Amino acid sequence: MFIFERLKSELPKFKNLLIEGKINGSQYSGTCACLVGTMANLKSKEVNEVCTDFIPFYEKGTQNMGETWFLNIKEDDTPENNQFSAHVLKLVEMVESGQYYTIEYNPTEEQLKEYEAYRESIKKEITNHAKA
Repeated sequence: MFIFERLKSELPKFKNLLIEGKINGSQYSGTCACLVGTMANLKSKEVNEVCTDFIPFYEKGTQNMGETWFLNIKEDDTPENNQFSAHVLKLVEMVESGQYYTIEYNPTEEQLKEYEAYRESIKKEITNHAKA
C-alpha cells in the first residue's frame, strides 16, 4: 500500500488497467507490466527513476514481497478471475477511500492448484534464466 500512497495520482489509471487485465507481474517494461513498471509507464518515466524518486527505499527483485505478490498476476488476469488481482483492487480502493480493513481470502482447491502450477513455472523460468 506504501507504493499506492506514494503514487496516488496514478491509481485511477492503474485501477483501470488492473480491471482490464493489463498487468503482468513478471515484466518491468512494456505496455503490460508489473506494479512499478506500470507506474513508470503512467508517469512516463523509467522504472529505476520511479523507484528512486517516488518510492523511497524500494528494492526491485523477488526479495520484495510486493513484487512476489505481483508475480501471481499475468496478462488477462482480472479481479474477477484472479484472487491476487482482486486483492490488489481492494488495496487500491482502500487507499483511494482512506478506509482500511482486513481482506479475507478463501481460495478454491482449483485456484490453489492453479496458483501452485504458475509459481512452479515461474521458479523454473528463473532457474533456467540463471543457468543461461
